[in-house]
Amino acid sequence: MGVPTRPLAGALESVALAESLGDPFTLSLGLAAAATVHVWRRDPANALAFARRGMQVSSDAGSGLGLTRSASIFYLASVELDQVPAVIALAELDKVLPVNAASRAGRTSSALAVIEIAARAGQVERALTEISETLAYADQYDERAWEPELHRLHGELLTKTEPGAAQQSYARALELARGQGSRSLELRAALSLHRIASHSDKATSLESVRRIYEAFSEGSTTGDLIDAKSLIDKASV
Repeated sequence: MGVPTRPLAGALESVALAESLGDPFTLSLGLAAAATVHVWRRDPANALAFARRGMQVSSDAGSGLGLTRSASIFYLASVELDQVPAVIALAELDKVLPVNAASRAGRTSSALAVIEIAARAGQVERALTEISETLAYADQYDERAWEPELHRLHGELLTKTEPGAAQQSYARALELARGQGSRSLELRAALSLHRIASHSDKATSLESVRRIYEAFSEGSTTGDLIDAKSLIDKASV
């Protein structure tokens, strides 16, 4: 919703509460949530730390859901920090995901990690297949929170080979995010659309980025807001 600081406080509070209750299952989900918040704030180092602990607690508690959620963040953060090659990270994640196959609740969230890691590994077809299957899953089960980001990632995969289709995917992501009131995903989509916009459309796409950026009241040190401010500042020079 455009408040990237408050979710972090809530996630840390949930971890502390689970620890005080001595409930490993709840703690596994709390750690996974904290890792997820950090990765969406584009803070892979902290995401990695929480995800690593989440994997251990989940394994000890027998929580397949906690394990798959933490593992997806762990391997994505590991790749982003250049600690594990993307090909190896994807292979390791593929070993973990079947653990929670009986209950695929939250599949759209873990799928985002698979898509990004596959793309970094050069496995474009795998990433595109994952997007297609996850969008179908989201439609079937009405799990739509990350639907805009799925369309944006689809655009990222097509930018070099099919720029026209990529632009359509970005526009769809922007439309969905705006309709959901998902300001953070709206900003990501607007940034992607601006990068691929033609010279004649740059002013319009920049104004979209500026409008969304100015609607944020917190989180100025998070990755997406830093990118947006840098873009706006350069255009003002």
